[in-house]
Amino acid sequence: MILKKYFVFCLLLLFVHPSFSQTLSSKNKKAIELYTEADNYRVRGQYDQAIDLLQQAIRKDKNFEEAYYRLGFTYRSAGNRPSSIEYFEKGLAVSSTPAIQKSYYFDLTEDYLRTGQYEKAKASAEKYLIIEKSDKAKIDKVLVWKSQTEYGLAHKNENVGYVVKPLSDTINKYPMQYFPAISADGQELIFTVRYGLAHDDNEDIFISKNDHGHWMIPTSLSENINTSYREGACSISADGRHLIFTICGPRGCDVYESKKEGEVWRKPVSLGPNVNSNSWEAQPSLSADGNELYFVSDRKGGIGGYDIWYSRKDSLGRWSRAVNVGRPINTRYNEIAPYIHVNNRNLYYASDGLPGFGGLDVYVSEKDQQWSEPKNMGAPLNDFEDQYSFVVTSDGANAYYSREQGRMRSQIYKTNIPEALRVRSRGNVVKGIVTDAQTKKPLRSSVELFDLKTNKKISVFTSDSINGYYLIVVPGKSEYALHVA
Repeated sequence: MILKKYFVFCLLLLFVHPSFSQTLSSKNKKAIELYTEADNYRVRGQYDQAIDLLQQAIRKDKNFEEAYYRLGFTYRSAGNRPSSIEYFEKGLAVSSTPAIQKSYYFDLTEDYLRTGQYEKAKASAEKYLIIEKSDKAKIDKVLVWKSQTEYGLAHKNENVGYVVKPLSDTINKYPMQYFPAISADGQELIFTVRYGLAHDDNEDIFISKNDHGHWMIPTSLSENINTSYREGACSISADGRHLIFTICGPRGCDVYESKKEGEVWRKPVSLGPNVNSNSWEAQPSLSADGNELYFVSDRKGGIGGYDIWYSRKDSLGRWSRAVNVGRPINTRYNEIAPYIHVNNRNLYYASDGLPGFGGLDVYVSEKDQQWSEPKNMGAPLNDFEDQYSFVVTSDGANAYYSREQGRMRSQIYKTNIPEALRVRSRGNVVKGIVTDAQTKKPLRSSVELFDLKTNKKISVFTSDSINGYYLIVVPGKSEYALHVA
């Protein structure tokens, strides 16, 4: 089977090969020798050599059931699902062993699903469920896949009005780019760059500025942030002065914060033990007021594989002990890449455990005391590939997101959001500079936002100590006042 493990930089596939009986179906000594030698290459990721040896083994014995299976499995590991399907099908045709047949049906169900062959995926799932009676975990997984084939068949031809386009080669110029973050005023795009296709290649955070509707050449965000470790999957506060991001080092991945003074990003600091643990933490999303944090972890106490967790900052600036967001957001499987909209009500994220088109789809849930049932954002935004890290502009009209392009490849896309799917509560950006009335020099000041209808203080921000700049996102449909102290 395939176990997906989501790291800061990508979706890294870890392959776990099913164990067959020590007694192989082939009696041909040379075929068995080639089969065994191939596995030594496969486990080291040397797929071309493994594939060549397995093909030789099959030529020696055309009924070698395990060799067909391992060849299909190796092709999948190499990112070649069409060839994986070809050899799974060939192996199934010669197989007479129920234990191997059900492995074929299990893997074919996923491969058919992940290539959009929903009818075949559904048929394969049904055959697997007839044979398998004891492996509850696999049965549950196949039932999820079966529900996704049914969802895909029902919705694959729908288009609710998306116009999806990749960003220009100015942005999509690297081997991999993903996890976009957009500033509240829409003028800065910050994203993760990986310099190669290997999962352990270095990653950094880059920034591009918008010039009259065109994204400029990206540059490294800061030498204080980008190091020899892997940095990425970031979220930026509405005022652009607090960056929450992931650092993956020798001890794993944790969430850090860097503060900007003037044009300088300071050295990052860990968010501490209430957010970080001995497990894996990554992919943070910070609310517009900077007081709520959503992130992904596989720590104990979760519902499934990777869950979305939540922490809140108190009046002294300390993060509370993180809690699991719970159902209906999290499932028994994987939820990743949360994004809390500036309205602090709409949570966008990716899941492979809900009805969808296969793989990771983008969903949205709205908070009104409790989170609503997640809604699939629909086709063609979602399809049988992986879509994730969906971030929505303040006005709710557009979004940027990562889209998989085959194994270990990703680009950043932009899409409009159809009116029917736009947020009901949208944000308006207010920005300015605080200066001394007499000297006209920039000042560090407290900027308070009041709702005039309720006469309540909504939030408090501080202008930059170097340039006096501030930016606030205010909810729509009310009247507000600013007080500078």
